[in-house]
Amino acid sequence: MKYKKSSSILGKLGKVRSGALRSLSESVGLHLAQPPILSILKDEPNLTLNEIASRLSLTQASVTMNLARMEKAGLIYKSPDDTDGRKLRINSTSLGAERFMEIEKLLEDFDGVMFKGFNEEEKNALLKSLTKIIDNIEYSHL
Repeated sequence: MKYKKSSSILGKLGKVRSGALRSLSESVGLHLAQPPILSILKDEPNLTLNEIASRLSLTQASVTMNLARMEKAGLIYKSPDDTDGRKLRINSTSLGAERFMEIEKLLEDFDGVMFKGFNEEEKNALLKSLTKIIDNIEYSHL
């Protein structure tokens, strides 16, 4: 019974959170996977497709698809690498930076909703426990 209950609660949390993040992303004209890409490009401009995929633990195919959408929407641009012409470097446009600022504010508000009624100690304890669960799963090699 304990397995089903914890698995069910964590599954429901993932589903509800994902739905909310999708709605927030769409409200500023982004797809669900695009805010993390814009976040990485804000902190680390000039990345390659492989570097973005690695940092986000996504497949190259998934990142390629999202970058194509983002380029078409004017959120990012690609330029040739200075030393290796086969590589493309990816950067956010001013529109991409603007959209990221919009979603970043919405995500801060969303954190407030998620942790409503939690004091700092409870919030930190929950985050620490969830991080431990993630680590346990990742290091179990399942």
